[in-house]
Formats: sequence, structure tokens, C-alpha cells
Amino acid sequence: MSRVLLIDLDDKLPNLALIRLSTYHKQAGDEVFLNHCLKPDIIYVSTLFTWNKEL
Repeated sequence: MSRVLLIDLDDKLPNLALIRLSTYHKQAGDEVFLNHCLKPDIIYVSTLFTWNKEL
């Protein structure tokens, strides 16, 4: 079982990519966390609009 961290850089609108990743990992038996987790095994970061990206 993996600990999966999903980071949504634009939290005002639902992010379909992160929702689908969450469903996939939950069905695989992984623990899924949104925007915070201690020592994750897998990290996904997504934003809907490029002007929200500040990395």
C-alpha cells in the first residue's frame, strides 16, 4: 500500500485529473491525501490554468 499525495494548485474548481487519480489509487488500496501528507510515496501536482502556476 502506498501513500499518495495529490496537490491541487487551483483549489477553486474541481480538478478532473486529480479526481481520477484519487479513484484509481483508492481502488488499488492506496491511501490518498489532498494537499498535505507526511512522507508520501507518490506525489501528483496539477493546476487547471497556467497563470495559477507559481513553481
